[in-house]
Order: sequence, then structure tokens, then C-alpha cells
Amino acid sequence: MISRKELHFGDFTVFGFTRDPNFINQRLSVQFEITPQIIDIGSFGQFFFYTSYGDVAESEEALVLKLGFLRSKTKSALNARQLLEQKLVSPHSIDSDGFSGNGLVVALSKTEPVFSAFQTLLGMPQLHYSILDDGIICSDIFRCIVSLIPHRELNDKILPQHFLFQNVYGPSTYIRNITRLLPGYYLKWFNGRIETNLRRSLDVVADNLKYIHDDKKALNLLNDSFEQIVGDYITQIESRGQGLVNQLSGGVDSTLLQSFINPKLYHRPNRSISYVIQVPSFEYEVDYARQASQLLKTDHTFVNYTSQDYPGLLTRVIDLLAQPPNHETTPSLLAIAEFIRSENWSERYFFTGHGSDTLFGFSDASKLKALEMIQKIPFADTWLKGLGLILSPAKRLSQSLLKGSEIIASRNNPDAFVARSNNLLTYDVDWGLVQRSFGDSIIRETLANRRNFPLQYSKSDHYLDKVNFIELLTFTYDLSVKNQQLALTHRMEQVFPFFDEDLIKLALTIHPDIRYIKGFKYKHLMRRLLERRTNAPVAHKSKGVSTVNEEFVIWMRTGPLRPLIDDIQRPGFMSKLDFDHMIQTPNYFLLSLLTFDLFNKRVIIGNSE
Repeated sequence: MISRKELHFGDFTVFGFTRDPNFINQRLSVQFEITPQIIDIGSFGQFFFYTSYGDVAESEEALVLKLGFLRSKTKSALNARQLLEQKLVSPHSIDSDGFSGNGLVVALSKTEPVFSAFQTLLGMPQLHYSILDDGIICSDIFRCIVSLIPHRELNDKILPQHFLFQNVYGPSTYIRNITRLLPGYYLKWFNGRIETNLRRSLDVVADNLKYIHDDKKALNLLNDSFEQIVGDYITQIESRGQGLVNQLSGGVDSTLLQSFINPKLYHRPNRSISYVIQVPSFEYEVDYARQASQLLKTDHTFVNYTSQDYPGLLTRVIDLLAQPPNHETTPSLLAIAEFIRSENWSERYFFTGHGSDTLFGFSDASKLKALEMIQKIPFADTWLKGLGLILSPAKRLSQSLLKGSEIIASRNNPDAFVARSNNLLTYDVDWGLVQRSFGDSIIRETLANRRNFPLQYSKSDHYLDKVNFIELLTFTYDLSVKNQQLALTHRMEQVFPFFDEDLIKLALTIHPDIRYIKGFKYKHLMRRLLERRTNAPVAHKSKGVSTVNEEFVIWMRTGPLRPLIDDIQRPGFMSKLDFDHMIQTPNYFLLSLLTFDLFNKRVIIGNSE
């Protein structure tokens, strides 16, 4: 029987080790209303383990957990029993070269205080953990760990990250003493001691000559890879007796996925879904989804919500995640999840095309390529600036030229705020305000840390890789993880084919000069692949982002978000002058202050009324 608390948390896994039997009785059993499996390790203490949805196998010596989708070297699906019997995983070691996919594996010992864990590169199933005096607590769901630790304290070291990027990357989290395992990493815990090491890399090509430079070859290989991966996911889903839906926005990526899903479903129901923000500027998004659904013959559902619904969605997102969202679209995913559960849909798995942009090119690739070419011209910064000033009546063009001049002039200064690797995904940041709040040295250190974070995964010096890998490993990955965490709270799982290790590995064998852009057409490989499969013009139609930024600012200024804005408490690191200016003149940057304020009140202080 499913308990009230289990419904409250949705699907989750929690395990760990303790020397205090009261911890299991008083916290796990009472707070979660679950009865975890207990593994007695004699005088050392006890392992505890519970999962509502994971694949589990046991032997006399070990317990193995598998979350997500894994396959062998021969591309056959792997379950927990096979991982155990083929000796790919054990409490003391994990043969991470023996499988691929998108998942998390854990092996607990039944005879000694030791366990091992491994997360695939860009794996969606997470491992959060907190070290206690008498053991360790681990969970795939961040909110579970937050609920179980004795004291809940803000990790103030991450505040510059939040206000610059609206997300926290790396092992640190918003809560002090809660750490997350990084993607591609292996972890071993042995009687209180933890060791971690990186097992995966984004550098899959040894030298330039081994890259794929031919478009046709790249397209054929990508087609075969998508066929295999999507087919494998659907086979595994159906073997679990579950159904699937595609989140079809009508863009290239979700439409391409639908083209690979359709042949695998044969005559079975073919459902798709998307959200609709009921404002005029979002109508184009509705049209795209409708056209894609008609083209690929799906039974499409639009989930509508209004601006008046947004404040409630936002606060519920923060309650469910126990941390701020890193994008204003995250509440839209909650709207879908709540709709699906209220309508009692039977499908559990929801495919998404998220992640494609950072692997295969986004709109800024054209600007980056232009700057790369222009900066080779002598005195390029000077004549760009002059041209920008001459064309000042054409405001948008003038601003682009002046910004390009600044970027080229500062190309030898890695700390320059205008550098693309620094201002990437820093939407409307008030650089002066964040410098006054945290100090110039802290801001420069924060920017340098983000620039350097991908270096552990790749040493590529290609100008497009440098920028795209920053976005891939920080913002894009974090957004996907939070969306997955939200889905699990509603007993759903998102499926991310673009984050599958086999597809990532193939994509990275294609030279960056054709993977991201050709000429000045970004994401051209995905567009051409979609055109090949559908023979429809939708492949080359421009599509905007699934946001309503201008309306969002209006909601904060005079609309339904205004009561939440007026209720914001000034944080101690911000001066009253800066705070008053932000509140009185809202722009997109104000979102970072709003989500922090809600998080602080509802999670840290614990007032979720």
C-alpha cells in the first residue's frame, strides 16, 4: 500500500549507513512512513535502503540498484540482475567501461561498511549525499536529503553563482553539507571515507584527423544512432509494462524525436503534449506544436495556464525541488505534470528533446563564428566601434556592433565581463549591483570557476566547444536535472535521448566546424536529418524559445507576480539603494532575487504556508 508520505514525495530512493538505530526508526519510518530494508553489518552499524521505483537485484554479498537506462557493449539492455551477475558492479568497484546509456548504479555490501556508485556522463538519475557523524545519507531526490538532515542551512558560498547564472553547478548545492555526485564520476564510501574520480570525458577524438568532416557520413551515423537509442528506450519502457508520451513543442529537436518514436510504436497510441502560456506572444509556439502534431499524426494535448496561475506554480516548484528553479519555464513543466496526474494518464515516461542545442548548435553560434572571423582582421575592434557609432539610429544593429567591438578588444582578458564565456546565460545581470553585493574579486573568481569547470571533461580549444561545453555542463544539465526531479514527484520520468552517452560520443566525433554550424546555419545537422525523415519544410523554419520574457517582466512590474515582489525581504549582502532600485524597476534579473527569497522563506526557514 502506498503511504501518504510516499505520495507526498512521489518516486524516490533513499539509502545510507548509520550507527544510530533511532535514525531509521524516528526519521525514515516516521517522516517518510516507509519501512526500509535493513542490512546489519555487525558492530559497524547498519545499511538502510528503500526505493519506490528502482530496479534492484541482490546476492548474498551485495544489493545492486539501477536507475535510468543502461546497455551493454553489444547494445543490449542491462538490468540490475545482469549488472550483478556479469560482475560489472560490486560494492568495492564498478566496471564503468562495461556499459553506457543514461543512468545511475549503486552497489551496497551486505558484509562490510562499503558501497560504490557511478553516474553516466550527463546522467539524469542523481546521487545527493550528506555525511553525518554516525554515517551517510544518500538519495536521488534532493528534497529527500533536505528533509532528513538534522539542520538546514543556506550554503552562502553559492550565492554569486545563483545571482549571476540562476543555477548552481559542480558538487556544491544550495544547502550546506549536501553534496551531489558529478556526472561521469565514480564514488566509493568505505566506513566513513569517501573517494571520487572522473570516469568519463568529452574528449573522444585523439587528434583532428580522426574527426568526421563529411556531412553525409555524419547524418547517416546520427540517423542510425537515434534509431538504436530511441528503439532501446522504448523496448525497455515496454518491458516494464509502461507507456510513453513525447513533449512536442514543434521545434526541430522534439519533432525529430517524434519521427524516430513513430515507427517503434506501430499501431499503438501515439501521444504528444506541450504547454501553452495564455498570452498573445505564445501563439506561434502553439502553431508550431499543432503543425508538428499534424505532420507526424500524434494525438496532441495542450496544457493551458494563465499568468494568474504562474505564482502558484512557481512556489510549488520551489517546495517540490527544495531549491530555486534555474529558468522561468520550469513551472510550465510542473503544469504538465499536474495536468497528467489530475487526468490519470497511464503513461509514465515523457521524451524530451532538451540538450540538443548545446550539442548541435544554438543561435549564438552564428555570432560567435562571425566574431571569430572578424577578429582576425587588423584593427577589427576599432572599425566595428566606428561603424556602430555611425549606425546608432539603427539601435539594435548598433548595439550588436559595439558589443562585438568590446568582445574583440578584450579577447586577451579572460576576466572581462563582456567575454562570451563570462556573459553566457547571464540574462540582464546588473554587473555593478553584483560587484557591489559580493565584491569584484568574488565575481571574477566565480566567473573563472565556471570557465574552468568544463576543463576536467575536455581540453578542446575550439572556440565553439569552449562556450557550448560551459552551457552543456552547467545550465543545460542543471535545468534537465530539475525537470526530472519535478517529474519524479508526480511519479513520472523524463527521457533524454540527447543526453545518452552513445549519442554524445558519436556527436563529439563530428568536427565542431560542422557539428554546430555550417556557413552561418546553426544546428544544420538536426535540420537536415529532420528534412530527410519527413520531407517537410518544418525542418528549416525558425522557432523562438518557449518563453515569454517581456510578459514575464510585466507580471513582476504590475501583474500577478507583483505581490511576491513586494514581499521580498532585502538580503544582507545587498544595499538598500540597490534593493529598492531592483524592486522599483523590474527586469529579468529580478527573477534571481525572487526565487532566492521564496527559497529562503519556504525551504531554509521552512515557511511554506
